[in-house]
Amino acid sequence: MRARRPDRGSTPIAALALGLLVMAAPLGAQNANPVFAEFSTADGSRFLLVPTGGPPVIHWVMATPAGPLEDPLGMEGLSHATAHAAMGGTLAFGSKNAPLELQALNDLDVIQQEIDGLHVIGHSPSESLVTSLIKAHRTAQELADPLAWEWTLRRAPALESRLSFHRAGTLLHITTSFAGLGKVAGLLIERRENALLRDVHNSFRHERSELLRNGALGHILVGLALRGQAVKQLPGRAHAPLPRKKSLAVFQATHHPSRTLHVLTGGFDTRLVRKVVEETFQETVLPEPLDSDLSIATQAKRRLSIKDGDGHTLALAYRCSSKFAAEADMFMTWLAGPDGALQKELARTGRKSCMVRGEAVFFGPDRPGALLLIVTDPTTVVRDTPSNPFIQGVETSLATLKQTGLPQNILDKLLKQTHIKIAAVRTTARDLAQHLAQRVAFDGSAADLVLTGERVVSADSLRSMMETVLTEENRTLLVLERPN
Repeated sequence: MRARRPDRGSTPIAALALGLLVMAAPLGAQNANPVFAEFSTADGSRFLLVPTGGPPVIHWVMATPAGPLEDPLGMEGLSHATAHAAMGGTLAFGSKNAPLELQALNDLDVIQQEIDGLHVIGHSPSESLVTSLIKAHRTAQELADPLAWEWTLRRAPALESRLSFHRAGTLLHITTSFAGLGKVAGLLIERRENALLRDVHNSFRHERSELLRNGALGHILVGLALRGQAVKQLPGRAHAPLPRKKSLAVFQATHHPSRTLHVLTGGFDTRLVRKVVEETFQETVLPEPLDSDLSIATQAKRRLSIKDGDGHTLALAYRCSSKFAAEADMFMTWLAGPDGALQKELARTGRKSCMVRGEAVFFGPDRPGALLLIVTDPTTVVRDTPSNPFIQGVETSLATLKQTGLPQNILDKLLKQTHIKIAAVRTTARDLAQHLAQRVAFDGSAADLVLTGERVVSADSLRSMMETVLTEENRTLLVLERPN
């Protein structure tokens, strides 16, 4: 079971006072186009400071690439799981007896790996092995307080501390004041450098359950299209044994300072805030992360069939440069969904039962992203053959839409919706911090463009994106066949 987060009803007085400041923030007191500072600290962390005016409240969002692109093959969901488990504290924050707790965690790890190995081959663990697991888990729990790190954070003070998981990575949200800034910075470094990942196995099982509930095709498509990871079956509850050492390696790789972006917005003096973070974020002992191989996958790995699927689903991914992030978002809004152009085109050609969903996902300015499309037709049986009418129908419909492009009236409507959405996220410093973190860290947008006005998408730039991206060379095709 996941540890309960600190109860807001028991929040320290300093945090409650901070909450009153947040609620009292007048929207008009914030600057429309604030001056910002963008820099890197001595340990390699990137910072974006955006003083928006208003009360002395700081909204801090840390973006990391903890997401599907960082998951080892067969371990879908692990990056998100380690980010969550790291909220459980460190030896310095939460351990009642460090040597004994480390031994208990190692004992628990050995037993859990043995049970995972049995599940992979379809065997059930013995009663004595399950009893040993329960005993080891209870011992580890008795030696730790997994809420200690977050409680210390609240006393900094910090009103809010939460994670939000996205396709491209993970965001950690914290609300604090200038008085608590140094303490919050120190606690973030403690979490990064000394994460213990208490209960990481349960966190991983939770993430696997979420994937199964929401569908794991997006994760599989990302790994296949951008890393050439050719899975043989859909993710299930059983998975390869997971050593805690491997979990720590994934966490350290996704939270290395060179791969994180910190966005701070609110009512503060930029010079004073910069001085605090530069004095605090000085060094790291984490190993340099290895660059993921994001070269274009081989032809054999860009077309794959999975034999334990539903027999009704076709998934496609098109590699896409982050320079087309704005065009890709708008294009997928038009193309996918129940009212999207692709579903309408398929219905026009006789496939009225087809359902289409999709999204554009990006992973930073120097890494490729992808347009993900999942097409399901419950009335057909799809096989991975060149002459399969379902596959041919989807490909023909996409080619037709590529040829016609977006009508100007639709483009104008989408542009208006985009401007309204952007204006909405700029109304509060809290929403602006999240928007900046996602756009700069994940989509690879320049901070000045995000703050002063998103780049304008035109019919010409959309046409260029479609001509460049929607090609055979960029496409990955995944067929979910029924078991033989």
